[in-house]
Amino acid sequence: MKELMSEIRGKNALVLGENLEILRNVPTSKLDSLRIEEPVWILMATATSKFLFEGANKLGAKYIAAETFGRIDDPSIELISL
Repeated sequence: MKELMSEIRGKNALVLGENLEILRNVPTSKLDSLRIEEPVWILMATATSKFLFEGANKLGAKYIAAETFGRIDDPSIELISL
C-alpha cells in the first residue's frame, strides 16, 4: 500500500476497493458527498481528519490507512499505519 501513497495529492484521499484498486482520488472534504457503487474497503490519506472519518462512515469503509493519526473516536473502523 505504501506505493499508492504517491497517488495522493495534497489533502486528497484514495478510495480503494477490496482488491486495493483505486476507485477514486478525491479531496477529503468531498468524501461525504461521494457516490460509489462498489464496496469501499480502505480510505487512504497522509493524515486523518474529521472529513476522512465522516466519509469512511458514509461509504462503509472497513479501514483507514494513513501516515499520521489524530484523535480517533470511531472503534468501528480499523486503522492501518503506513
